[in-house]
Parts: sequence; structure tokens; C-alpha cells
Amino acid sequence: MLDPGYATNSTDKRVALIGARGFTGQALVSLLDSHPHLHLTNVSSRQLAGHSLQGYTKSPVMYQDLSPSDIEKLEKGGQVDAWIMALPNGVCKPFVDAVDRGAQERKDKHSVVVGSKRGLSV
Repeated sequence: MLDPGYATNSTDKRVALIGARGFTGQALVSLLDSHPHLHLTNVSSRQLAGHSLQGYTKSPVMYQDLSPSDIEKLEKGGQVDAWIMALPNGVCKPFVDAVDRGAQERKDKHSVVVGSKRGLSV
């Protein structure tokens, strides 16, 4: 169960945004940029891989083309605290499954996954 103080406590959290290029992703970049404790560490877009993320001022972030395998490794290594899936309907299931596989191998607390129910459908 999600800790009710997850996003509002004073502990900084590392956030990965999958599907950062679209309208929802860009809106989330703006919201995360203004949050004092949530920090984007990874943004994924196939089309923009290698380019700098615009509109995020806390630190430089480069777009990556993260595969499910990459996501599994990041989760297994505990490098992300929260995953945001801003992908079209049905597209994010392989990415959520990758987070789940990586979390199974961690001994500590696993990451939170945020996405719409429609986006997580098969």
C-alpha cells in the first residue's frame, strides 16, 4: 500500500517518467519541476533519445529509449523510487511487468508505479 505521505514527506524521491514526449508527459515534467522533493532521474522517449529534456530546471536530464529490460535493471538496482507511466492505452504493461520482475529481486522496499488503469490494461 502507498504511504500517504509518499510525495509530501521531506525525503527526496527519484522519479522515472516513461512516455515523457507526449502532452501528459510534458505536463508531468512541469509539475515535477515545481515539487521540492520529487526529482526526475530518467525520462524515456524513443523519438527523443539522446536529446536534453526541456522545461525541467532542477538538473540536466537526457531522454533515453528505455526498454523493459533497462527498466527491470533500474528497479532491481533500486535506482528509481517511483515510475510514472504516461503511455497510450495498453502500451505500458511490458514496462510495469519489468518493474515487477526487478522488484522481486530486491530485498528492500520496491518502487511505486503510477499510471492510469486504461494505460495499464492488456
